[in-house]
Amino acid sequence: MSETETKVEMTNNKLYIGNLAPTVNEDSLRDLLKDKSGSVPTSVLVKRGGYAFVECKDPAAAEKAIESLNGFSFMGTELLVEPSVPQNKRMFNLEESKFQLFGANCDHNGKPPVLLNKRTNG
Repeated sequence: MSETETKVEMTNNKLYIGNLAPTVNEDSLRDLLKDKSGSVPTSVLVKRGGYAFVECKDPAAAEKAIESLNGFSFMGTELLVEPSVPQNKRMFNLEESKFQLFGANCDHNGKPPVLLNKRTNG
């Protein structure tokens, strides 16, 4: 890390792990996390689409898991490991084909705005 870069402290203990091989299950992912990050996750949920959500015991353990597993080759695929973002805080951007955070300047009590579809007769 260069002098101009600053490390952002992790405040979330939940992770998204993407690009999983179809044969990965909760036990194999739990064992990998234990071996590579030195910490046993609190919960692991592997989804059929090749991704998983993992809850670590604390933000420091989550950060260590990201550092040790992001880009790591596991069962023939390179893992993508990053902090999990709640679904209501994501928005799909078709131009860039990636998720982006939104709602920081929103005056809706922290909730995303509601879009209304007005129907006109005539």
